[in-house]
Amino acid sequence: MQVFLAVVIFHFVEHIAQMVQLYVLHWSRPDCLGILGWWFPWLMRSELLHLAYAVYMLGGLYHFRRQSYHKAWITATHLQSFHLIEHVLLLTQLLFGFEPTGIGGLWFKRIELHFIYNLIVFVPMMIALRLNKSYGVSL
Repeated sequence: MQVFLAVVIFHFVEHIAQMVQLYVLHWSRPDCLGILGWWFPWLMRSELLHLAYAVYMLGGLYHFRRQSYHKAWITATHLQSFHLIEHVLLLTQLLFGFEPTGIGGLWFKRIELHFIYNLIVFVPMMIALRLNKSYGVSL
């Protein structure tokens, strides 16, 4: 659980860093690559990395959801399922030579959209963890 949570929190911090880079530091969008992007810009632009994380996140949520049936786990798992579909679509669009926009990208810019996607998965997951602690459920 600790490794999963550390990866998830670091990933969410990356999205917060992108928002800070964009709205506080006023960097250009292509330069808003988060913390790891300072050292590995090619990695942060990799659709495959983002797809792998989405699979990892869904797998972790599914695993913990099976051990604790709070509605918050179920909510987080369903929202992450949609997020995974979005990343499958982004990679598919890229592989077929299209600009990767996904579904939400038709209406929102990518930095904000993925911050929101990750926020709406992160919040119910944190609520579920808190509920587990309150009820003495060990994961």
